[in-house]
Amino acid sequence: MKDDRLYLHHILERCHRITRFIEPGREAFMASEEMQDAVFATSK
Repeated sequence: MKDDRLYLHHILERCHRITRFIEPGREAFMASEEMQDAVFATSK
């Protein structure tokens, strides 16, 4: 159970980071290759 909680905490932390990256909106995200790379790298 402890390992599952750690895994879920990691997923939640990544979701928060991705949310911060996409906060400026879809157009800004689609226009920024760096922002896209950061989101995709964070989701791995």
